[in-house]
Amino acid sequence: MPSCQAVGATSVIDHPIRPASGLGDVPAPAPAHPTAPGRDARSGRRCHHPHDSRACNAGIALIEVLVALVVLTIGIAGLARLQMWLWIGTDAARQQSEATRLAQNELDSLRWWTQLSPGSGQFAYADITARSATEITGLTSNTVYRLERQVADSTEPGFKAVTIRLRWTDREGTARNLALPSVIGAMDPFWQGALVTAPRANDASVSALGRHPAIPLDALDLPDGRIAWKLSPASTTAWLFDRSSGQVTQRCGSAAGTANSDLGAASLTGCVTVGGLPLWGAVRFALASATPGPAEAANPPSAALDLDLRVTLGSSGHPDPGWVCEDDADSAVASGLLPGAVRYFCVVQPAGTPPHWSGRLDVVPTGWTIGGSAADARRVCRYSVDRNGNGRIDNLEHPAAYVDVDGPLGQQNFLVVPLVATCPVDQTVQLGSGEIHLSDVSTVAHQP
Repeated sequence: MPSCQAVGATSVIDHPIRPASGLGDVPAPAPAHPTAPGRDARSGRRCHHPHDSRACNAGIALIEVLVALVVLTIGIAGLARLQMWLWIGTDAARQQSEATRLAQNELDSLRWWTQLSPGSGQFAYADITARSATEITGLTSNTVYRLERQVADSTEPGFKAVTIRLRWTDREGTARNLALPSVIGAMDPFWQGALVTAPRANDASVSALGRHPAIPLDALDLPDGRIAWKLSPASTTAWLFDRSSGQVTQRCGSAAGTANSDLGAASLTGCVTVGGLPLWGAVRFALASATPGPAEAANPPSAALDLDLRVTLGSSGHPDPGWVCEDDADSAVASGLLPGAVRYFCVVQPAGTPPHWSGRLDVVPTGWTIGGSAADARRVCRYSVDRNGNGRIDNLEHPAAYVDVDGPLGQQNFLVVPLVATCPVDQTVQLGSGEIHLSDVSTVAHQP
């Protein structure tokens, strides 16, 4: 009989008893065991310390710290570079500001001239000349400036074109420069002093001379408060003006040969009341060239021709006479404020409420012709520019025909050129690099 104990022992060890169930066999639970050696529990990365995962985690942390240090180093280097750029930029801005101040101071010093011609130990307009490069040191800026002054007499009379130029080297060794162009006018200091004269209270139309700017500059203030003026010493008519409005109030007789500076109550005779609006200017001549340009328009070279002026009124109801004009053509070549030019002065008596007039002003030739087919025929151009940029030619800007004029009009000038010529057109006013242009002397055809 075989031994049951041996059989039973073998059965228990080799074949565990599984309880029967209607649900089938139940699998035995998987035995618990530690993480397989050689792999990190957090990241699943393989580790070379199969018996200690903490050593693996410490190595990963060290790599992360090294990466963070690299990123931090790059950031600090970038901040240092940014700080250097800011430092260089601030230094460059300080040097630029210093150069601008030096150039402005140089220009201001040139404007403090006290007389036109040199002499008497005073700085004069004629002393404004070019200056070679001069070093300027001892400033707060960490550089040395070289200042140069360029001066040129303009083709237009009455001013000098001045350019102050500074050169220096910045902190990085780059050459820098600054140019400041400007102009210095040749106005006598006597008239500059008039600019500080206060006008009369509540009267914006009164100029620095204490009277309306339309009143001619050479008009004389009489002791009794009136302002008298003659077109030329040869004229036998003197005009009296209202100080505030610039209107003509009286027409008086004056002996030929009496200059404005000699006018007085005793030299004015037969004065009659006139309520008129003045209209004045000059007629100049550029007849030497068949193609006159802006230079001829700015400084017409030809001698004056004899002429008259005529006003053709387009409005009605004017007192008689509606207008009167005089000129100094007879003595224009030999004398006058503008040699080679004919000065004229018209007075128009306005009508209506408020008083105004409309019409046209034309040149009437004497001994020569305008238009036609004559070999020596001329053309009359008028100086006219849209100076206020409103897209039209206003009364003050010398239109072909005036409309509703209610105040004085001055500097309504004409230019006479050959009939074959085109009226000169100038460029617009500009102050810029390499070129300075302060006045636009453009003209347009007026007659024919």
